[in-house]
Amino acid sequence: MKLKQVVFSLFLIFSLILVLAPSVKAHTATAPYTVPFVIGSTNIPIGFIRVWNDPTNLYVLFEIDHDSYPNYAMSVSHLEVSKTPLSWSAPGQWTYSHVYSPYKILDLYTIPLASIDNGVSPSATIYLMAHATIYDGSIHVGSAYGLYFKGSFQYTIQAEPPTTPELSIVKTGPLEAYPGGTYLYTIVVTNVGNCPVENVEVMDQLSDVKPAYPNAPGTPTGTYDSDSNKVTWNLGTMGIGAVVTITLEVVFSSNLEPCNTVTNTVSAKGTDAAEVKASWETHIIAGPELSVEKVGPTKSYPDGLLVYTIKVSNIGSATAYNVVVKDTIDLTKVEYVSSTPVGTVSGNTITWILPTPMLPYPTGEDVYITLTVKVKSNVANEAVIADNVEVRWKDSTGQDYGPETDEWVTTVYTKPLLTIVKTGSLYAHPDEIIEYEITVVNIGGSKATNVKVIDTLPGEVEYISSNPPGVYDTTLHTITWNLGVIEPGGTVDLTVKVKALSVSGKQIWEVIDEAEAQWSDEEGGEYDPVKDAFVTIVSTLPSLKIDKAGDQKGMIDEVLTLTISVTNVGGSAAIDIEVVDDLPYGLTLLSSNPAYTSYDSSTGKIIWKSNQLGTINPDETKIITLTVKVIVVEYDGIWIFNNVYANWYDEEKNFFGPISDIHPVQLFVDPYAEVSKSGPIQAYADSTITYTITLTNPTESKLSNVKLTDSLPARVTYISSNPPGVMTSTYTLLHGATLKWTLVKL
Repeated sequence: MKLKQVVFSLFLIFSLILVLAPSVKAHTATAPYTVPFVIGSTNIPIGFIRVWNDPTNLYVLFEIDHDSYPNYAMSVSHLEVSKTPLSWSAPGQWTYSHVYSPYKILDLYTIPLASIDNGVSPSATIYLMAHATIYDGSIHVGSAYGLYFKGSFQYTIQAEPPTTPELSIVKTGPLEAYPGGTYLYTIVVTNVGNCPVENVEVMDQLSDVKPAYPNAPGTPTGTYDSDSNKVTWNLGTMGIGAVVTITLEVVFSSNLEPCNTVTNTVSAKGTDAAEVKASWETHIIAGPELSVEKVGPTKSYPDGLLVYTIKVSNIGSATAYNVVVKDTIDLTKVEYVSSTPVGTVSGNTITWILPTPMLPYPTGEDVYITLTVKVKSNVANEAVIADNVEVRWKDSTGQDYGPETDEWVTTVYTKPLLTIVKTGSLYAHPDEIIEYEITVVNIGGSKATNVKVIDTLPGEVEYISSNPPGVYDTTLHTITWNLGVIEPGGTVDLTVKVKALSVSGKQIWEVIDEAEAQWSDEEGGEYDPVKDAFVTIVSTLPSLKIDKAGDQKGMIDEVLTLTISVTNVGGSAAIDIEVVDDLPYGLTLLSSNPAYTSYDSSTGKIIWKSNQLGTINPDETKIITLTVKVIVVEYDGIWIFNNVYANWYDEEKNFFGPISDIHPVQLFVDPYAEVSKSGPIQAYADSTITYTITLTNPTESKLSNVKLTDSLPARVTYISSNPPGVMTSTYTLLHGATLKWTLVKL
C-alpha cells in the first residue's frame, strides 16, 4: 500500500530554456499566441499563457484549466516584458505582479505598448517571463511558468492579421532527462490566419527518443513510422483561431551519455500554409539530480510575517543521499520565527538535514519546507529582502553534488500601497450580462486613506448594477466608489454588472473595461493611481467552449467516469457539431451517454456527430458522460492525457474549430490513499489552532495498516485530536471510505 499525498506527490519542477524561437505569426484576441502554462517533472500543462496585442496594448492572459485541476488557483502572478533578451531573476524583481484575494484561476495583464522600453511598434520582438504561485486550497503545490521554467519566451508585436492561411507552432519538454527515462512533450498548433487551413499535418521528428506507446503515440493518437522515427498527426481542417494541443510521452534512449544534448524538432503545414517549425533541447544527466525552488510574498511591511515554501525534487535517475538544505536570511531586516520541519539555526543560516534519502521520480516524492521570518520594525520603505536557499547531496558512492540554488526577493513598504485586479468573462454575446470583479488590496505598511475606485465602462456595454453600489455617471460612463480607509493587509471586493450591446457591422469585437484606484496616506500625501483592465470578446457568431472533467486517478481494472461539456458562448446557433475524444493508451470505453457515432478501440478515438448532439444555441451546454476502464498501467504513478476537441458550423455553413481540452489521469499499480489538511493561515500567541486532516481511499481495494503522521512545527504545543492519535495507530479504509481528524494545537 502506498500513501499518496494528493498535492505533494504530483509534480517535480524542471529547468527549461529557450532553444529555438517558435514560429510566431499574427495574433489577435481571437487567435492569441498560446504557450503551455506548465508545472511538474513531466511538463504537465495545467493551463495556458495567451498573448496578443492591439494597436494600443499588449495582453497577457494567465489561465488555469479549472475543469481538469478544480482545486488549483493562483495566489500571486508575476510578469516581465522587455525588448531585450531576459535572464531569469527572482519574480519579486519583475515589473508587473498581481496579488489575488481570493485566489484566481484566470487573470489578464493589460500593458500599454508605449510603456514597454519607451515603446514598441509592429514587427518588434519582445521577451516575456511568466510565473505564478499555485495552491491547492491553502497548500502550496509549486510554481507554474509560461512555456519555460526560469527562462523567457518571444512574441512579435502584430499589425494586421495575414490575408493568407498561416500556422504557428510551439514545443516544450524537459530540459534535463536521464537515459531510459519517460518524459512528456507538449505541442501547440494555432491557426493565426484569417481563413481556415485545410489538411493540417504535424510531424515530430524524434531523435534519440521513441514514443512510449508506439502503437498509439500521443493524444490525439498519431501514426508512428519506426524506420524514420517520426510521429505524424493529421488534424484535418483548422478554423480561424483554432488551437490544437498535442501531448506525446517518449522514452529517452538508454544508450545516451551524460552531458549530451538531444534536439527534437516538430513541424506543421497545411494547404496553402507554409511549413513552420519549433525545436526543443534536452540535456542528458545521470545519477541523482536535485532541484530547489523557493516562493514567498513579493511585498510586505514592517512587523509582517514572510512565509516561504522551499520545494526540493530529485529529477535524476538515482537516489540522493545526505541531502542538506540551507537557507540564508538577512538578519539586518528579518528575524527567524519558525520552520517545518524544524531546522537548525546558526547565525543567519537555517539548516535541514533530510532524515531519509530522496528517491528519483516517479518513485520518490518532493520535500517541502516551510520557513517563517518576521520583518523588523525599522526596515525602510522600499527596502529589498533577498532570501537564498541551496541544496547539496551525495550519491551512493559518497560523491558530492551541488549546490543548486534559488532566490526569492521581497520589497518592504512602510507607506500605503494599493494593488488592483479586475477579472470577468472572457466571452460574451450581445444582450448577455457580463459580471466584473474588482479586488483592491493594501499591501503596504500603513493605512491608505481617501481611497477611491473609478471603473470606466466602454461604449459597447450598458451599466446594470454594482455591489456595493457605486455612483454611476451617465455622461462619463464611470462608476465611482469612495471607500475611505483600507488598513494594511485589507481587501475590498467590488462587482459590476453590464450588458453587452450590439455593434453595427461587426461580428466580433473587444470590450475593454478599465478600473483604477486612487489613495493618499495619513499625512495627506497622494500617490500615482494603479490601474487594471479586462478584455471580453463579444461575438454574434457561434463560439463553442469545451471542457473535460472527471476522475483524475485510477487503478488497474477500475472504472472511471468522465464528462465532456460543450457550451456555446457565442451569439448564434452552432450546427453540424462533431466532438472527438481521444482516449489515451491504458483506457478502454465501456459506455457513452448520448451514444457515440463511432469508436475505434485500436486508437481510442470516439466520435459524436450532430445526430447525437443536435444544435447548441447561445448559452446552452451539452454534456457527454463516459465510463472507461483502466486496462493497462505501464508503471506506478504514470500520467496519461485525454484530449477532446470539437468542430462546428454556423447557419451559413462557415467552419469553426477545433477547440480542445486536455484531462490528465494518474494511474497506479498499487492501492493508494489521498490526504489533505486545512486550517487557519494566521494565529496569535497563546491562541488555539484547529486543523482538519482528511484521509480518503478512492480505490477499489481495501487499505490496511494505514498510518498517518502529523509533524508538529516548533513553537506549538499539542492539545488533542479527534479521533485520538498516537504514533502506532493503524486503520482500515474500505473503498470510498473517508476518515477525518480534528487536531488542536496551542
